[in-house]
Amino acid sequence: MATSPLSEGKVILHRTLYDEGCLKAASEAYKPFAIVSVEPGDNCSIITVTPVSGAPDPERVRREFLNYVLDLSIKKHLAS
Repeated sequence: MATSPLSEGKVILHRTLYDEGCLKAASEAYKPFAIVSVEPGDNCSIITVTPVSGAPDPERVRREFLNYVLDLSIKKHLAS
């Protein structure tokens, strides 16, 4: 069975939607749960979300992180 990019921990986030400041804030907030690495791309950020050792459901940690950064970004866009 093929693995999804999410299960490998790498995700591409387009900067138009995912604000860089929100990505940093989410990464900081998730430090107890995951290590988030960010590589800048042309119009995107390539992130790797690595749950901390012993996380019972690594994919859930990744999904919740992505939902959190999306929520922060949408709130920022709506406020501007």
